[in-house]
Order: sequence, then structure tokens, then C-alpha cells
Amino acid sequence: MDHGGRDTLIMDNEVRACDFGLAFTGPGQDCLSINNENHDSPRSAHWNVARPNVSIIGNRFTQASFLSLGGENLVLTDNVVREAIGTRRAVLASYAPVTAYEARNDWGTLTEWDERGSVVWLSGAPPPPAPMALDAYRCGDTVVLGWTYERAPNHDAFAIQHSPDGTTWSTIAFRPPHDGRWDFDTDLHPEWVPFDPLVYTDRDHSSGFYRIRAQYRDAVSPWSPAVEVR
Repeated sequence: MDHGGRDTLIMDNEVRACDFGLAFTGPGQDCLSINNENHDSPRSAHWNVARPNVSIIGNRFTQASFLSLGGENLVLTDNVVREAIGTRRAVLASYAPVTAYEARNDWGTLTEWDERGSVVWLSGAPPPPAPMALDAYRCGDTVVLGWTYERAPNHDAFAIQHSPDGTTWSTIAFRPPHDGRWDFDTDLHPEWVPFDPLVYTDRDHSSGFYRIRAQYRDAVSPWSPAVEVR
């Protein structure tokens, strides 16, 4: 996949048998890659060049070499790698020093970082404020959820979970909020509209328990109190 433009949102894709996998992008833009699957990319599963901000969150990579990254601010969280080609986790090559966050990734057999340039690894990002006032109601065969949150810069994504019994949870949605850092041309490309931070419709369930939390770099907020829909 070859992406251009000022900013790039790569979300909910399944990519197979591509040399450069999810992204081959040029300088000067930001990139957010979230909730994608990439299979069989022998050269690089995710390629970014000289971007100011790169966030790679909640992706799954199989039969691929991992990442070639540039830029100034890098976030790598909640990714899964299986049947990796080679041993390198990432080539961090940059035209400027890289500030990197990395947390909760399952690297599989990838064991080595390849750093080509000045990389400063950070940890302990401040947790984002938790979403508030989660509400859910049944609408036909779907469930509509709404909530509020502090509209602050330290939100990278929201995760929503569903449970049939309030004990066993599974993630049903994982999206970025509307945020000035990801200023996409949604008039020209309506498919780029990010996850609306105030409402979500679950079309796969008509009852159960729901909860939500926010993520910022390597930190997550507490889960909201669960709400039940009968």
C-alpha cells in the first residue's frame, strides 16, 4: 500500500503478499496505523520515512519482517508479530532524533532492535483521563453507546469491550478520537473519518455488558464502570 498526502490514517485493513505491507510513505506527514492485519511482507511490514509523528497501535503481523521507521515521535503499542522473517524488530532510521514509546507488544521471535540514528526510549507516559458517563441502550438488534471525555491532547485511541456476563471481556472497537493531530480531509475521503469519541453502535450484539478506556502512548486509563444492556 502506497500512501501519500499530508496525514495518513491506516485503519481496519487486511493486507497480503505486499513487499512493503501497510505503508510506504513520504516525508512531512503524520501517520496513525491502528487495528490492521498484514500477512507475508518479506521486505517490511510497515514502512514510514521521515514523518514527524508515527503511532502504530493494535496491529497484527504474520510472515513479515517488521518495521522501518523514521520521524521524530514514535509510538509502538499493543502489536502482535507471528511467524516473523528474520530477527529484527525495527530499523529506526531518522533524519532527526527519534523519541520512542514501546509497550505491551508481543514480538514473537523478533529479538533485535536495529537503531540507525539517535533514538531516545521513553516510558511512563502520563495516563490519559478515563472516558466518563458511559451510557448504552438497545436499538433494534444493535446497541448504541455514548460517553464523554476531556478533550485533551493526550488521547491516542479508545478501546470498547463487550462481555456476555460481566466477567469475560473481548475488544469490539479500537479507534482514534477526533483530534487536531489527525486532521484528515474527510470531505474528500469520508472513509478516513476517525472513531467518533461520543458514540459507537455495536451491530454484533443486542445485549450484554460494556466498558471503555483511553490510551496515550504506552499508558492506558482505567476501564470505565461497566454498564449493562438487557
